[in-house]
Amino acid sequence: MLQDWYHDLSSGLLISALEPGSESSPIPNGALMNGLNKRDCSQLPHRMCDNSTATLPSFDLTADANHRLRFINVGAFAWFQVEVDEHEFAISEVDGTDIVPTYDTRMMISPAQRYSMILNTNHTNADSFWLRTRMVAHCWKDPTLPGPGADEIKAVINYIPSGTTKKPKGLLSQPSSRSWNKGMAVECRDMNTTSYVPATYDPPPPSADHSYYLRSNIEIGDWRLERGFFNQSTFRPNLQNPTLHRTIDGLSSHNETFNSMKNADGVNEVCYDKKHDLVIQHIGVKVVDIIIQNFDEGNHPMHLHGHKFWVLGQGHGRG
Repeated sequence: MLQDWYHDLSSGLLISALEPGSESSPIPNGALMNGLNKRDCSQLPHRMCDNSTATLPSFDLTADANHRLRFINVGAFAWFQVEVDEHEFAISEVDGTDIVPTYDTRMMISPAQRYSMILNTNHTNADSFWLRTRMVAHCWKDPTLPGPGADEIKAVINYIPSGTTKKPKGLLSQPSSRSWNKGMAVECRDMNTTSYVPATYDPPPPSADHSYYLRSNIEIGDWRLERGFFNQSTFRPNLQNPTLHRTIDGLSSHNETFNSMKNADGVNEVCYDKKHDLVIQHIGVKVVDIIIQNFDEGNHPMHLHGHKFWVLGQGHGRG
């Protein structure tokens, strides 16, 4: 698990991020892998910092074997660049879809994305190597943040002999492996996913029952407030009565307004305020074509909870 890490609570960060005139997202203070990392406390003089018990993440892998490493970016904001010193790897799965393996030395992963790599532990010049992951800061408003070393996580990959379960205690020194030295990515942008071929081909339906256009953008509206939009709708949650709960309660209680829309297809403007609650509903099994056009200068990954979908086309525009 890769994630960006903030020292302050989200409740405090949101106050400054959503206030009038703010046009930037909070920059992470650091990063974690599987909840672990080690920081230099001298760089955090205004924080309570004790790294005496901190440990780097490590992975004990049987030597001369193929290993599947599964990555998921569970962070809020940062993209990560991933590489393993002196090792080429095969990307074999993208967001739940197995693909024909493609070989690379670097992997980019954005928030909510999942990748699998196959790593062959066949090197004989050493028995430990660095797995390096680094937040891509070049696409932030201030790429110098969060400071030297704070944007990187280094994990140790240990080769262990076949038939053992962990590395012998006498061989726990840090790796001396060399990085690929290719330089840091300067864009938060997907890899060339058009070159990925699914291992099994499941063709999309020939036509859709319904088609919807969603214009994705970050806009500044009243009171100089910046918000994210789909078309003219910016989500504003009802904390006392969330959208899903409101829907379930309305249908189960035979609320006439909800039940009048029960057999409808399309955008539900009867039960919801489309300005803050854009709800598309259908009955039965339907094929829905969603066309999303990103008008923001940043690249934004899109995902639909609980679903895998066909991507029929994609492009990268420049304004």
